[in-house]
Amino acid sequence: MKSDNWQIVARLPIASTLACVIGFASPSFAQETDQCAGVNDILLTNGKILTIDEDDSVVTSLRIRGNTIYSSANDQQDVTACTQTIDLQGRTVIPGLIDSHVHWIGRASRPGHNTAEMDNAFSITQAIEILQKKIRAVPEVDGETTADNFLTAIGGYSTLQFAEGRLPNLEELDAVARPVYLSVGFGGMGQTNSAGIAYFERHGVPVSADGQVGQGGRDALAAEQSFEDRKRGTLDLMAWSAGLGLTTVFNQGGFDSHDAVKALADEGVSFTRVRAGIGSVTMDQLGSVLAENFPVPPSDQDMYRVVGVGEFIVRTDTGGRAPFPDDYSAAASLVAENGVSYQQHSIPVDEAKRFLEVFESYKIAKEITIQRVYLETMEEILKGMNKIIIDGKGAGQGVLPYLPLPELKRNTKGGG
Repeated sequence: MKSDNWQIVARLPIASTLACVIGFASPSFAQETDQCAGVNDILLTNGKILTIDEDDSVVTSLRIRGNTIYSSANDQQDVTACTQTIDLQGRTVIPGLIDSHVHWIGRASRPGHNTAEMDNAFSITQAIEILQKKIRAVPEVDGETTADNFLTAIGGYSTLQFAEGRLPNLEELDAVARPVYLSVGFGGMGQTNSAGIAYFERHGVPVSADGQVGQGGRDALAAEQSFEDRKRGTLDLMAWSAGLGLTTVFNQGGFDSHDAVKALADEGVSFTRVRAGIGSVTMDQLGSVLAENFPVPPSDQDMYRVVGVGEFIVRTDTGGRAPFPDDYSAAASLVAENGVSYQQHSIPVDEAKRFLEVFESYKIAKEITIQRVYLETMEEILKGMNKIIIDGKGAGQGVLPYLPLPELKRNTKGGG
């Protein structure tokens, strides 16, 4: 199934769950009246709906009312002018996927028209076809070439995925009628075509006659990137994510600006729910991150939230070869004192060892374990539960709405 045949047709404010539909459905939207303001009444019909319940049931219809999946039968009762009816025409609906650790915002902020679809290229021919298909979204060069004329694919893929074991060369990229910049790294050397050579030369970036770009290619493009460009790139990545069925991401690592993601959420146009961890590399920066972001202020939207710190709080800049940072324990203690969630990316071996030592210390300190080691605590609590109720007021502000609660419940015994 081609990923561009997927589309989100309904976003449900139920513990951050979204419904993704394979194919393009034709929804019959509820009337836009004052009477329907704030009403969330959706009826999906004539489809193949994967419920992912204990029996892996597949149903043909689904009714959502408010924040609740109300019925999985063909519930035509009480259909009103405020009901949004979507005829799936035999298409498949799946629960939205959640990525618990991804560098999503970094990818959303790539300069040019970033081609995330390059992930699906397994040969030079496929890569060229993907770039050519993307051309229609990229303005033609009118006068002097700008970053907005570029098709880019920066980071997140590898030459190893191509059958040829390399990037497309100058001649192959010249089949694409736009300037192109490809880089498997996140800011280093790359490859361009004839249409891109003059741009990089004009910006003082080393580039060879065969289109190999030296250090600074991405920086040159990023220097021309506007705030509206970042918003457009973020919406493009949201569409790509929806095509994969990915509807919620926990963004970790990187120090790219979150402003565009937050602005789209505030404008009410986001369709990927983003939970963000804020990174830092020094104690001073960590102090600023904690002071500026926590406690998390209340918000009228649920599509972008800062939920913790990570994937680094302090670190070295030697690619993991340096010893464990001397101030790590102090940094971890500062995070704990502020009661903030923390995801750690282990680089040096010594860092991984220290993390395990800290974890063992937490296990011994029972009171801290109860308060901090959240998943372990919830597993113990859920063993005696028959019913699990989530307070909607807290949904999206922590980890609980994203736990695999049915799976935890299925794997435990007893009742209560």
